[in-house]
Amino acid sequence: MIRAGAVILLLAAGVALATAGPSLQRTVARATALPLDVRFNWPLAAPAPGEERIKRRRPETWLPAKVQHMLADTARADLVADPFEQGSLERARQSLLDTGWFTSIDSIRREPGGIVRVSAQWRVPAAVVSHNGREFLVARGGEVLRLPSRTPVAKGSMPVVLAPHHAPPGDALGIVYGQPWGGGDVQAGIALLERVIAMPEGKRITGVDLSLYMKTGHLTLLTDAGSKIVWGSAVNELGPGEVTFERRKARLREILAQRLDHSERRIAIYPPVVLVDKTASRE
Repeated sequence: MIRAGAVILLLAAGVALATAGPSLQRTVARATALPLDVRFNWPLAAPAPGEERIKRRRPETWLPAKVQHMLADTARADLVADPFEQGSLERARQSLLDTGWFTSIDSIRREPGGIVRVSAQWRVPAAVVSHNGREFLVARGGEVLRLPSRTPVAKGSMPVVLAPHHAPPGDALGIVYGQPWGGGDVQAGIALLERVIAMPEGKRITGVDLSLYMKTGHLTLLTDAGSKIVWGSAVNELGPGEVTFERRKARLREILAQRLDHSERRIAIYPPVVLVDKTASRE
């Protein structure tokens, strides 16, 4: 039989452990905490022609290093080193979503060694929208993507979108990243750019001008020669008196294959007959 004194000692020990539990957990957390190493499933660059069969030792990402560092720092700003703490993971998830770079974050979890692993679905930059002297990197759906402070997009690295009808999405605190640009004109311009830049001659296209879109529904392509090619209605649309998409595309390829004269300021390829305006002033 267990003596009464022993029972009392066992009960006292149990109470002491229960009372010391949270304190002990914090002590263990401080002792086991390691510097946080945030790791992402970085989006991978498509292999160059001929590399499909070659297994690269280290898959490369198209995401610039400065953006990678910005995203890792964004997550670390919310995370704590305590391996038992879970609330900061959700805060980090939301902060990452607020950068606009993700359509979703599938998981964010702790692993041994101070690793925090983020698995996400990424948005891909499509163009740079110019508005009131500022430039905004946007994805295919017109969603604005946050960039590191004082880090502009390299000139000529992305097609430009000029003269959007609306301001970028925002609230009282500033730009709302991850939200699509309002009005639909930015999305129409990006959709056209994706179709024409993919052509062999498409490297001569530098962007799209939206200044006519809200008035006439017309999109205007910009070229490296400084000429403007009035394309007409958006992809999958056909306005009165316009030739088909394929006909416009054939005309565009023919024009871009030639050496454009600087006097050819504006060329309209959507009417039944191509119109060349040599009197239009260069902006």
